Amino acid sequence: MTVTRAARPRSRWRRRWYRVVVPFAVLGLLVGAAWLARHLEEPDLGAPATLAPDGTGPDGSSRLAQLLTDRGVSIEPVADLDEAMTALETGGDAVVFVPKPTTFGAAFAGAAARLPADHRVVLVAPSSFQLAVAGLRVAAGPQRWAALAAEPGCTLPEAVAAGRASALRGRYAVAEPDLSCYRGGLVRTQVARPEVFVVGATDPFRNRRIGEHGNARLAVELLAARGRVIWAGALPFQADVAPPEVESPERPDRDRSAGGGFGDLFAGYPPGVLAGLGLVALLAVLVALARARRLGPPVAEPLPVPVPAAEAVAGRGRLYQRTQGRGVAMAALRAPAVRRIAERLGLPAAPPPDPDAVVAATSRRTGLPPDYVFHTLYGPAPETDEDLTNAVTALDALVAAVTRENPATGKESP
Repeated sequence: MTVTRAARPRSRWRRRWYRVVVPFAVLGLLVGAAWLARHLEEPDLGAPATLAPDGTGPDGSSRLAQLLTDRGVSIEPVADLDEAMTALETGGDAVVFVPKPTTFGAAFAGAAARLPADHRVVLVAPSSFQLAVAGLRVAAGPQRWAALAAEPGCTLPEAVAAGRASALRGRYAVAEPDLSCYRGGLVRTQVARPEVFVVGATDPFRNRRIGEHGNARLAVELLAARGRVIWAGALPFQADVAPPEVESPERPDRDRSAGGGFGDLFAGYPPGVLAGLGLVALLAVLVALARARRLGPPVAEPLPVPVPAAEAVAGRGRLYQRTQGRGVAMAALRAPAVRRIAERLGLPAAPPPDPDAVVAATSRRTGLPPDYVFHTLYGPAPETDEDLTNAVTALDALVAAVTRENPATGKESP
């Protein structure tokens, strides 16, 4: 007996292990697939061809460079800070484009923003530290899992001309709400010259995504304003050159007088939290589906040991009593009683005979009033246990009167 008891839980675990493993395996596959999709979608900012004007790959910017060239815009790629500063100080007004801001790239953008010339600076997806290095009064907000196409929602000419574009991934806030577009995916830091734009996503500038929505128009409108683009890639670190000293920007105060909605509520959470909550909800649904597979119609199985009929009847009676199923219990007793009476009186048992015919035949055989017979066989459900007991007693007496008493002979029926 000891061996059998020890083996039973083990065999049960062998049959049910998948119920524990499968949900976690599915969750792992979903997380892995999401990570792989994001990894394949995101550009490798460390690759030289990424966001480079001569980069012809999916993450390059050759299509954007061609569009700018067709507009008569000259492009001057720079590879280090000295070359960038030289290009900035000579040749007239230009658009300083920093698609992959490093610390020195951000410092270069900040230096360009403080010059008295009519330059324009376009920074793509800078971090809060790089914004501080550039000396820009822009606050970096939460970042989305992937870029989202959004409507401009502002009056800036560049955004209005482009329309819907995939600029919303990183969110940024400035002091002037009118200078924020695409729900914070594109901001302009100041109205006076030089202009500084911060873009929250690389999609409008990459070959893979430039053809979607109004991405191409947005990129061209931002970069073609001066007829000359200083294209500063990932400017490398130079030990002998120090970035200019800048003041730490103050976080702009946001106007909260209009109140917040669901967008403001969810914007305060990191994207990883929302993604995790979504995966947990999906896991809960999968577990519910796995558990629901166990539900189904009752299946009759042979009992391991014989159960006396009296015990089965008593057990069913206790179940009816616990659930207060007096009506169900009475119906279960009346159905076979009516069948026995119908057979005894020569009435068809299937389909069930008409209640009026059964009542009339029973009343004639027993001499009992028809109302009493009808109430006993087809009356309402008992309301109390005492009523149920009385109804069962009356039903047994009626069945006995029909099946045992033979009024024609006065003898007991067999």
